[in-house]
Amino acid sequence: MMKPFATICLLCLMVAVTSCATRRMSHSSRLAHAKQLLVQKDYTGCRDVFRCLAEAESTPPAVAAESLYWMAEAYAAEGDFTNAYRTAKRLVWDYPSGMWTARYSGKMPLWN
Repeated sequence: MMKPFATICLLCLMVAVTSCATRRMSHSSRLAHAKQLLVQKDYTGCRDVFRCLAEAESTPPAVAAESLYWMAEAYAAEGDFTNAYRTAKRLVWDYPSGMWTARYSGKMPLWN
């Protein structure tokens, strides 16, 4: 029988591992998976996958930018406009001339 602390540590480890469990998939497959989670309104799950894609050094810039876009959309869909705005600002700052940045041209002032 595991002690409560060990059980909690094991659960935390499992959550950390599964949040980026899609690493073996291609970038486009992981992006599609995260978008499907967004459609299913699993905002936490999709944000975890989008975050892994956006922060991984091996992710191509176009995929990272799209991940930030959809992560901001997930925050906004959940009503967390502060984090939506922060994520969108990160997108604009990191990828100023990208297609995904252009999509926010009219949205960000609404989030202030």
